[in-house]
Amino acid sequence: MSKILVYSDEIAVLEELLGKARAAADAQFFDQVEAAVFGAAAEQASQLGEWGADLVYAVRAPELHTYHPEIYTDALAGVIRHAQP
Repeated sequence: MSKILVYSDEIAVLEELLGKARAAADAQFFDQVEAAVFGAAAEQASQLGEWGADLVYAVRAPELHTYHPEIYTDALAGVIRHAQP
């Protein structure tokens, strides 16, 4: 199964990227569209299906509520290892 993983720390940008990824999946470039959200944005994870996500990785941890590049990088690397897009 081929899949694409979409991430942005801005929820509005993520929604736009999901729309593009969904269009690509519908054109049969991918079988599944997945998204990653961290921290406070994870509270909106359930809405991302409306924008085209088949699966959402919502990572919630106190240290993710404030943006720190190193922590977000570690979180995204963990999602990538798990998802294997």
